[in-house]
Amino acid sequence: MKKRILLAFFTIAVILIVGQRMFGSPLVKYNNYHLKQNIQTISASEVTLNAVVPFEWDTVYTFPPYTSKAKIEKIIGFESDEIKTSVNEEMVQLLFVKGNTVTGSICDYPKNLGFSIEFKDKVKFKDNTVFEVHIEDGMTSLIEK
Repeated sequence: MKKRILLAFFTIAVILIVGQRMFGSPLVKYNNYHLKQNIQTISASEVTLNAVVPFEWDTVYTFPPYTSKAKIEKIIGFESDEIKTSVNEEMVQLLFVKGNTVTGSICDYPKNLGFSIEFKDKVKFKDNTVFEVHIEDGMTSLIEK
């Protein structure tokens, strides 16, 4: 009986680990979804990311196209399966980090996302950075002031 319980526990653990490797963190997907929802409801001409991002983060990074995962990990200071690399100059790449955890990972085309956020290198939560809001044809763009 104990062997069956251990085998069932082990099987469930393996399924969860493989599932997370294949499909990513459910928490990151949840956070990404709610970030998109919040951005698409902005009606002000200026916002801070602190007011828009609905989850915890210390720093959000952006990287030039084709930046390798290894280089991203070196910059942020830790490894994560949630790191994606952009494959085109037109893609939005955002990596929200809290401590040594990726809490949000966006890597897609603005037309697919319905939004873009533009800034240089990184933005820290503590800086409460202001962004201009531009809304055109259902696309919301946040541009660092």
